[in-house]
Amino acid sequence: MRIYDRLISLGLNCEISYHLTIYFGHIESSLFQWASIPAEQLIPVLKEPARIYSQGIIENPAANMWRCAVTSISFHGKHRPHELFDEDGSRNKERVLSEAKDTIARVKYLLEKFYNTARSEENKLYILGLHPSFCSNIVPVPFIQELFETLQTIAQNASLLVIAEKNLQTELLPLDNNRNLFIRFLDKFAPQDKVAALDYIDVKNGNEIFSEFAPARIQEKKKIYKFEKQ
Repeated sequence: MRIYDRLISLGLNCEISYHLTIYFGHIESSLFQWASIPAEQLIPVLKEPARIYSQGIIENPAANMWRCAVTSISFHGKHRPHELFDEDGSRNKERVLSEAKDTIARVKYLLEKFYNTARSEENKLYILGLHPSFCSNIVPVPFIQELFETLQTIAQNASLLVIAEKNLQTELLPLDNNRNLFIRFLDKFAPQDKVAALDYIDVKNGNEIFSEFAPARIQEKKKIYKFEKQ
């Protein structure tokens, strides 16, 4: 088993965080833990994080997610969508405004935490779920190579675990020849709207992967947001 001080999800959506939660019970909060990220925006944001919410925030009321107008990265609000409605079915403007402000503040805090952790001497395993829904504008091999190089630049003692679907095995396995870059596979990622549904998540292969990679200690989870509950 490979042990790291921290396991840090890079997205591309919430499914990797659910795999970590299923296997380890709970995980430490991180910037991209509960986000939806177009793959082509991940590396630019890692290089220039101040772009997030720099030119506005756009709400998705159906999911209570808040999209960055520049990067199209979307972060969950704290509440379930219906909790921002009044009894008459209208949206409560004060709750919506409070949710937007809270999301911006939380993302700012997690962004600072992300880069403080990156600069630390801790051994870190960054984990990317290469969900096909977010990858239409990238070519996987050069993308992974550039992502790995970017992490080596911005973070000390950084390793990268990429989780992809098995139909990419032939294409991606040659990358698994670096002691700090690992490629592992699921049979299938869940549909985008089923990432919290055990009937759709590849729990078997997820458990096999995370029996190989583990945190040195499990951080106590002090609060569970509504959208984190299954």
